[in-house]
Amino acid sequence: MSMNFLKKIALCAGIVFPICSCGNLAPKSYEVNFYCGNDLIETRIVESNSALKEPTPELTAGYDIYSWHVEGNKDNKWVFVGDNANRVSTDLNLYADYTAKEFQISFRDDYFGNLINPLIVTYNESYNLDNYLLETGYTHIAWEDSKNQLFPSKGVYRIPNDIILKAKWTANTYKVTLKSGYSGGETIIQEVTYNSKYELPFLERENFTFLGWFDGDTRISNNAVWKIDKDIELTAKWTDDPYIYVLDAGNGFVDSYLFPIMTLIYLAFSLFQHMILQI
Repeated sequence: MSMNFLKKIALCAGIVFPICSCGNLAPKSYEVNFYCGNDLIETRIVESNSALKEPTPELTAGYDIYSWHVEGNKDNKWVFVGDNANRVSTDLNLYADYTAKEFQISFRDDYFGNLINPLIVTYNESYNLDNYLLETGYTHIAWEDSKNQLFPSKGVYRIPNDIILKAKWTANTYKVTLKSGYSGGETIIQEVTYNSKYELPFLERENFTFLGWFDGDTRISNNAVWKIDKDIELTAKWTDDPYIYVLDAGNGFVDSYLFPIMTLIYLAFSLFQHMILQI
């Protein structure tokens, strides 16, 4: 007797067969999130009654993981393996019990050759390298990693290993204000770059000889390598002595201008004349 015939008889008798589609029902799925602190490191969709595997070491490389617990209850430890392994029966957030690892940032200063003490940083915690490296006349503009990629001077350390950083510098630019040193004279503003060649203007003034540019009593060479690490105001000095002749050595700072050669010649000539008259 066929099944269809039996169904027809049952239908006539008022018997209703339940419809069963158990073979088409998909297993229930749940979302499981794994956290280290506030960092979501992995999300999985797993079937109901499934056991879990711990996140791979690559995902937790910055931490030493001791155990995992269910959100809201540190005593409710999740068991991953063994006869007592937990099974997933609901959406779940698991939090790591961990210690963040410490790593070392080493520094290289190929430009100046400075020896810089390494810095110990903690994974996923803030660091700050601002003002960590200072050099007269220069500004430290960036750090580069081993791949010549810029490394932020401050932020949250998220590299699970030690690193070496190289310092990058730029020479500072300073403003030099040049005052003529007499009423009605012009003022010149010039920019110079630290540790670079510069040239200051040579002034002319009728009936006067230009002695040079002075910072107080210190004469600054008209052309040399700039070594002053600040903005500065220089004043021109003059003489109306026709025997004064000023040389510029061109090699940086001079406490006073060089011997007035013409004056020495004049004095030597006067002394010679005096000696002749005494004979």
